[in-house]
Amino acid sequence: MVNNNDCVVITITEEELEVVFENAKKATLNGTSQIRSGANRKATCGTDNLAGQLGELALHKYFYGENGFEFYKQAREIRNANPKAGDGGRDLFDGKKHLNVDIKCSRLKLGAKAMSYNMVVPEKEYHLKWVYIAAFCGMNKDGTEKNDKVVLTGWVKSEDISKLRDFKGYGDRHFCQVSELRPLDSLILE
Repeated sequence: MVNNNDCVVITITEEELEVVFENAKKATLNGTSQIRSGANRKATCGTDNLAGQLGELALHKYFYGENGFEFYKQAREIRNANPKAGDGGRDLFDGKKHLNVDIKCSRLKLGAKAMSYNMVVPEKEYHLKWVYIAAFCGMNKDGTEKNDKVVLTGWVKSEDISKLRDFKGYGDRHFCQVSELRPLDSLILE
């Protein structure tokens, strides 16, 4: 089980933020969020994509250190070259291939504690034998406030988040509480 002491804060530089904002725009193809349902899908698409891109970059920086930003940019170049193909949820690129790792990065409301949140995986984004990592970034509702911090909380195997139910009116989702995740330093990539 993960606790606040296990969380890792990744700082995003101004240069990196510019690239992330550009990639978030490019990732907003159909103008609807894959996370939400109903009218919220269109209204929150930009901020959801921005949170996702911040999470992807933070993940690369955590696992690959000084090479992380370059690997993130390489991954986005591949995706941006064929934007309609989607990424299949593979959010980590090791410089040669995309790994079966999916980061779920969400906005953290002002004053909220990450341990009280759930990591949510929509049914169509759930894959067996994958690793899911929960992360949070602070930003205002419209995504215009630049935030240079991403909190990586922990990870879980897909087989351990098999709970499936209608999650807060958004349809069927797999989920688990962030506090039930494993510490990041225990994750070994294959």
